Amino acid sequence: MGATDRHLARLFGVCRTAVQTWARENSEFLSAIKRGRDKYDSEVVEKALLKRANGYQFTETTLESDKTGKMVITKLVRKQMVPDVTAQIFWLKNRNPARWRDAKYIDGSLRISHEAALAALE
Repeated sequence: MGATDRHLARLFGVCRTAVQTWARENSEFLSAIKRGRDKYDSEVVEKALLKRANGYQFTETTLESDKTGKMVITKLVRKQMVPDVTAQIFWLKNRNPARWRDAKYIDGSLRISHEAALAALE
């Protein structure tokens, strides 16, 4: 579930310090926490980031109360979330940092930004 130490503490009914102590003193407990967080990151967060980077469609639902006060669906609108450039940059930089980093080392000592290199080429 990708729980933080604070979330785990609430789950176990203890303070956050107790969870941190357990993790420090019990390598199996620490490993289980790390596996859970890694699984959550890869199954939930990475998929959400990729979805945001590529763009997606969703249906927006409008609810309003009828004469009896009951909430009813009054409108469904299909919308398009455009791809997010920041998410794309983040994805590419982390997926292939050698190819997509902002600065490059030239001749082992000089650092030049991507923008400066493009300007020099022009």
